[in-house]
Amino acid sequence: MLNKTFGLIIACLLAIVDIIAFSISKQIYLHNNINKLWLIAPAIIYGFQIILFYYGLRFTTMIELNIVWNIVSSIVIAIIGIYFFSEILSNKKIIAMILGLLSIILFSLD
Repeated sequence: MLNKTFGLIIACLLAIVDIIAFSISKQIYLHNNINKLWLIAPAIIYGFQIILFYYGLRFTTMIELNIVWNIVSSIVIAIIGIYFFSEILSNKKIIAMILGLLSIILFSLD
């Protein structure tokens, strides 16, 4: 059980790396006067994902690690998009996010 918990924590860390890289990329996109060379920063940040993913495989399966990582990342990025960038989600997409959360719960129960 402890191994699975560590696996879920690493999946969340992978999501945090996504969130940071996506947020930086969005800021660069929105501000045309920012030098596009700043896109190197999210690329470097993404390099840490390979290391995290590697260590995450010690605690859980590739399937669980990847699914939890992607769902957590997608949900948090959607929330950031709504609150910080005034993006809009349809009702169907909100339902999809809720189902994503349910899938994480189901993965953690096994």
